[in-house]
Amino acid sequence: MNYLVLNGKNSRYIQGLLIQELPPVSKPQMRTQVDTIDGRDGDIITDLGFQAYDRVCKIALTRNYDIDDVSDYFNSEGEAIFSNEPYLKYKYKIVSKIDFERLIRFRTANVTFHVQPFKYSTIDSPLSYEPE
Repeated sequence: MNYLVLNGKNSRYIQGLLIQELPPVSKPQMRTQVDTIDGRDGDIITDLGFQAYDRVCKIALTRNYDIDDVSDYFNSEGEAIFSNEPYLKYKYKIVSKIDFERLIRFRTANVTFHVQPFKYSTIDSPLSYEPE
């Protein structure tokens, strides 16, 4: 079963919340600068560092949901763990709109996490997997 841990709080303990689909594991894109110089063969490519990127989760509601609890859960920023990478955490912020009206009406919606390009180990400092 898919789940998220946002700032130490596991989505499995949010009543009525179901994580339908997790984002695929991917590598962030490298930002580069390409310079073309007349009279020189090829380009000069300078690496500028990795860029932050978006990871999209598909969520759903089941019976006996509390939309306020679901809304509060996703009104956050900090550290996120995705169950398809349980030993890694991301620094994230949710900056995109979440269509809660669609979630209530059709029982599904997308949540976009804007994550920083690096992953950190949870083994050295594990986050709590228990409800608060």
